[in-house]
Amino acid sequence: MDFQQHVTQPTHNRGHTLDLVITYGLSTGVSSVVDLAISDHYCVFFNVTSQIQQEASVRTVRKRYLTPEVAASFIDLFKQTPAQILPAPCDFIVDHFNNRLQSSIDAVAPFKTKTLRTTPKMPWKTDDIKGLKQNCRRAERKYRRTNLIINHKDNLKEQLQIYNNSVKWARTSYFSKIISENKNNPKFLFKTIDILINTDFNKSSMPSSNAACEDFADHFMGKIDAIRSNISSMQNTDLNRPPALYLPEETLESFVLVDGEMLGRVVSQVNTTTCLLDPIPTSLFKTFYGFFESELLNIVNCSLQMRVFPSSCKTAVVRPLLKKSQLDPKNLENYRPVSNLPFLSKITEKRVATQLHEFLNAHNILEKYQSGFRTNHSTETALLKIVNDLRLNYDSQKLSVLGLLDLITAFDTVDHQILLDRLRSLVGLSGNVLKWFYSYLTDRHFYVSMDTCSSKIHEISCGVPQRSILGPILFNLYLLPLGEVIAVDFHIYADDTQLYIAVSPDDLEPINTLLNCILDIKSWMAENFLQLNQDKTEVLIINKVLR
Repeated sequence: MDFQQHVTQPTHNRGHTLDLVITYGLSTGVSSVVDLAISDHYCVFFNVTSQIQQEASVRTVRKRYLTPEVAASFIDLFKQTPAQILPAPCDFIVDHFNNRLQSSIDAVAPFKTKTLRTTPKMPWKTDDIKGLKQNCRRAERKYRRTNLIINHKDNLKEQLQIYNNSVKWARTSYFSKIISENKNNPKFLFKTIDILINTDFNKSSMPSSNAACEDFADHFMGKIDAIRSNISSMQNTDLNRPPALYLPEETLESFVLVDGEMLGRVVSQVNTTTCLLDPIPTSLFKTFYGFFESELLNIVNCSLQMRVFPSSCKTAVVRPLLKKSQLDPKNLENYRPVSNLPFLSKITEKRVATQLHEFLNAHNILEKYQSGFRTNHSTETALLKIVNDLRLNYDSQKLSVLGLLDLITAFDTVDHQILLDRLRSLVGLSGNVLKWFYSYLTDRHFYVSMDTCSSKIHEISCGVPQRSILGPILFNLYLLPLGEVIAVDFHIYADDTQLYIAVSPDDLEPINTLLNCILDIKSWMAENFLQLNQDKTEVLIINKVLR
């Protein structure tokens, strides 16, 4: 539990250590243990360094205030604006649609700037709890005014006890209900438990400004450029692209166009998250989807037919997120970029991803031992496979050597030309489909946003889009040849690779095979602009059965 006991010398006149100082998450030091001759126990003096709770931080936000009446006015105004007459270029149709949405919502619910004080959320603090706290304050004021112990001080103690017990019970009931209702949602449960056991002592972050946003943008881009530059310096000058492992007999040359029913399912399946680049909130878009269906259908089908991904959907909004609350918020290295894309982008991607998955599954193209972002290939199935193999090694009286390989910002360093070659020669994409993916990958941009501040727009020349629907699928396809390079048992999950071998105590030769395999993987990674993270790459020796 990470509790620490700080007393290391006797605290009793019989020489026993009976008085303890136990802390969790606090910097503590015992300065002295003194016999004051007033008890058989000594007095323990210690210092505690505690994070002073800062005043609620202030942030400026831009927000639209939407009511049912405002929403109704918005849709009435939108219906009065003319739709784009077809045929027209795909970008023109998308921009016209977004402008209609934007102008309509601005007319009835313009952005308003508001200053907010961020305070810790306590959803269990009901009106009854607030009333009990008011009773405590009232009793405290009476006691301070009269200084009567028998009546007012005793009443204050009673009110405090009632309040504290009520808060404890309300908090316990709140989290018990959450855990019970989400027992089949492990992601939510892990997040809830993490909040309970890992208290954030420092929630501060870097103050927002345009200059800070630009610094973050330069830092994120510089990190990727440094990795690719380092990889390029390690590559052989005469290095040629690896040949195709096979030429697919079946190809995917064109997309199937979308109908209204199919598009409705896609819209309902996409998460209701809003990007700063969305003209209206996604929740409002879904509510009035019926009014937008025909135009949205034209946009998606135009993209698929004209093999063009809309330019306005290629810009991502990146927010810097502190990796851990205890890290220094002034150090840019302690932040990770969290990307967000327009809702319209995700709708188009979702339809393409569905058709791509159908093609990949029908022709058994994906790597057998590759999990992540695939149906029936989750963390659970990956863990079951690896643990089962390790148990089989143990039953055969053999040790298991497990290598855990990690990559540095793998999704961001993917080479577009290599990926497109792989989609053509290994997957079998051709014609309009391959041209659509070329449009999807190229000419992408991003900017960093913090509150109401932002950086300038930067171009992205490599990588697959973060937090997109197609990005993880494309990364899996990028790694397709890796299975042929690995000469031992393995399992891949996203950008993590697990290698393992069985070793007899009297024959250590397989270890050399594993080491050579890791060198081959490292070389293959460099050829494909991927870099192993040596600090997070580990090797474990397992000699006990796993239960």
